[in-house]
Amino acid sequence: MGRSFLVRIKLEVLRANLSAADGEAYTRADVRQWLLDAGFEPAGEWWRVSESGLLLEPSEVFEAVPEVEMRRKLRVA
Repeated sequence: MGRSFLVRIKLEVLRANLSAADGEAYTRADVRQWLLDAGFEPAGEWWRVSESGLLLEPSEVFEAVPEVEMRRKLRVA
């Protein structure tokens, strides 16, 4: 099993990219469902995903941090 990441996603950019790729207008609910179907799990303002499932374009991501590193940062703060 690979590492898991916490990802802050640019949802509007992802929505636009999915809409353009599929030729139909995606809603926020459609994007959320797409993320869930792709193996992402909501984690507050972040999404948790395995390293192998991290298939977003760089333009769709604000930040991606290994979950272990994020937990370490939170303990220090």
